[in-house]
Amino acid sequence: MAAGFSETGAQLFARLGAKPSLEALDPLLFPPSRALHPGDAVELYGPSGCGKTELLLHLISNCILPETWRGAELGGLGVGVILVDADFQFSMLRLFQVLERRIVDEVDRTKERSERLKEHLAKRKDASNPSLSTNSKTENVQSGSDTCEMCKKLNGRMNANGAAGQQATSKEPRFCDDHRTSKQTGKKRTRTGEIILCNGDECNNSRTNEQLDSSIVKEDETLFEEPTADQIEAFIRTCLNRFYLVRAGASSDQLIITLHSLESLIANRPDVSVLMLENVAAFYWIDRMNGGVASAQEANQRRVVGVIKRLIGEYQLVLVATKPALIQRNRRNNFWNEDPTTPTTRSNTSHSDYEHHEFMCSAWNKLITHRFVMRRHEHVVHAKNLVTTQSYYTALRTLPTPDHLCRFAISNKGVVYQ
Repeated sequence: MAAGFSETGAQLFARLGAKPSLEALDPLLFPPSRALHPGDAVELYGPSGCGKTELLLHLISNCILPETWRGAELGGLGVGVILVDADFQFSMLRLFQVLERRIVDEVDRTKERSERLKEHLAKRKDASNPSLSTNSKTENVQSGSDTCEMCKKLNGRMNANGAAGQQATSKEPRFCDDHRTSKQTGKKRTRTGEIILCNGDECNNSRTNEQLDSSIVKEDETLFEEPTADQIEAFIRTCLNRFYLVRAGASSDQLIITLHSLESLIANRPDVSVLMLENVAAFYWIDRMNGGVASAQEANQRRVVGVIKRLIGEYQLVLVATKPALIQRNRRNNFWNEDPTTPTTRSNTSHSDYEHHEFMCSAWNKLITHRFVMRRHEHVVHAKNLVTTQSYYTALRTLPTPDHLCRFAISNKGVVYQ
C-alpha cells in the first residue's frame, strides 16, 4: 500500500479479502492446468485486426454476466472489471451488442428446451393414466391395492401431482413384474425391450437424453417465462454496473496518474477481480519522439509496470492487457507478409508463424505469466461458381510454454470457438 494512504475497514477488506475464483473464466483459453489466479498477468499479442479487442470483450462478458438468469445458463462469473482504455478506441456499443446477443440466444435455447420438456412430461403423464394405458402389465399393477415402489419413484419424478398410485398397505414393498424380476435376477426390461442391470432399487442404465433430462427437470425450468425486450435491457444495464471504463490520457505520465487513481475505486469495490489494459504500448512512439533516449522511454514503462504490479499484488487482481505487434521481423518466404495487418492464407500454419518480438522493458516481460500470440487467417471457399473468403482467428499460448492453440470466429455475439 502506498505510504501515507489511510484506508477504511471496507477498503482493507477489499485489499486482504478473498476474491472470487476465476478458474472458470474461459475453460478453452485457460484450462484447469492453466487456470488464472490472483496476481497473474495475461498478454494478448498480435498485429492490428487479429481479434485482440474482440477477445477482450469476450472475457469482459464472461466476467460481468452471472452464471444463470431466469433459468438461462449464461456461464458468467458475476465479478467486476476495470478497463483502462489507452488508445480511446473501445466501443461500449459493441459490448452492449455482445451482451444482448449472448443473452437472447441463451434465452431462446432455454425456451426451446423448456417446451420439449413440457411435451415429454405431458406424454409421461398421459402414459401413467390408467384410463389411457393399453399396457396389460401397467393395468395389473395399478388395478391392485399396492403400487410398485420402483414405478412410484419413477412416476413421482415426472408427475408433480404424484400420479403414482396409492400407498402400499402392506409392510413389504410391492413390485411390478419387470421390477420383481429385477430383484431376483439383477436385470430389468425397459419399455423398449432392452435388458439392463438393476439392483431392485436403483437402475444403472444409460437412458436416452430425453429420459435423463425429464427425470432431473426442475420446476423452475418447466415454468420458464420468456423475458421481454425491456427486461433484457434492464438486465444488461445491471450487468454493466460491474464494468468500469476508464479513459487514459494522451501520454505515459497521464496513464500513470490514471493507474494511481484506480486504487480508490478498487478499494471501494471488493467485487472487482480483473484489471484490463487496452493497448499497453499506446504511447510507445510518442515516448520515442519526445524522449530521444531509450533509457527515458524505458523509465516510463517501468513506472507503468510498477503501478500495475502493486495493484494486482495488493488487491489480488488478474491483469489482462493487449499489446500490438509494433515490431516485426522480415522473413523472405511465400507465406510471411511484411505488413503485419495482412492476414495469412496458409492452411498448415505452425508454431513458427506465431512469433513474439518484445519491445517493452524487461520489467513488463517478467510480469507476464500467460501470453497468447494471435493471428488472423483467411480461408477461400468455392461454392456454386462463387469464390468467397472467410476469416477466422487463432490464439497460441506461448507462455509459459507453446502448448495450446485456440481457433475462433467473430460474430454478432462476439467470439465463437470453432
